[in-house]
Amino acid sequence: MSDEYRSTTLTLVRHGQARAVDGSYGPDTPLSGLGRLQVAALTDALVAGTPPAAVYTSPLPRAVETATPLCERLGLEAIVDARLTEFDMGSKPLEVFQQRPDLVVWRPEHRGIEGGQTLAQFSSLVAAFCDEIAERYLGQRVVLFAHAGTIDAVMRWSLGISPASPWQHEFDISNASVTELEFWPRGRVRGGAPRYAALYRIGDTAHLGGLASEL
Repeated sequence: MSDEYRSTTLTLVRHGQARAVDGSYGPDTPLSGLGRLQVAALTDALVAGTPPAAVYTSPLPRAVETATPLCERLGLEAIVDARLTEFDMGSKPLEVFQQRPDLVVWRPEHRGIEGGQTLAQFSSLVAAFCDEIAERYLGQRVVLFAHAGTIDAVMRWSLGISPASPWQHEFDISNASVTELEFWPRGRVRGGAPRYAALYRIGDTAHLGGLASEL
C-alpha cells in the first residue's frame, strides 16, 4: 500500500500519580505508592493491546517510571524526548496546583514561570514532535508517556488547532489514563482533507478500577 493514505496510531499515556516527600509538586516529583499501583494496572492493559513499534517518554521521572514496566515487559527501550515534557509551571506545594493556577495561563504568549517557554512555544514543540512521529511510523502504533498538558497539546495538534490559538478548553486526562487517536498525516482519502484524525478514546481509566485519581 502507498504511504500516501496510511495512518499512525498514537497511544497517549499520562503518568501515574506523583508525590514528593516534602509536599511539593514539580519536575522532579516521583510516583507515589498509589501511582505505582496504577502503573501496574496500566501496564497489564497496554501489554494486552497491539504491540507498539516504539515507546517514547518525557524525561521527567514520573513519566519515565510509568513507561519502564511496559518497556521491560515488551523488551523495548523507551526513547526519551524532551518535547514531551510538561509545560513548566515551576515547583509549588501540591495544594497550590489543586487550586488550578494553570487556568490563568491561556493566551499563546503566557508563560508558566518567569523566563519559561510560552504556551505557543510549548505547543509548537509538541506539534513538531507529533509531525515527525506520524511520518516515521506510518502503519504502526506508538505509545507516548507524557503529561496532562502535553497530551492536551497533542490533541490540539491532531484537531488542527494552531499553536498561536488561545487555550480555552481542556481534555479530562487523569493519572495513568489512556488516550488514543489515529492520524493520517497526508489525508485519509484522495480529494479529502490534507490531514485527518480519528479520536477513539480520551482519558480512559477503565483499566484502573478503584485506583483512579486526578492529581
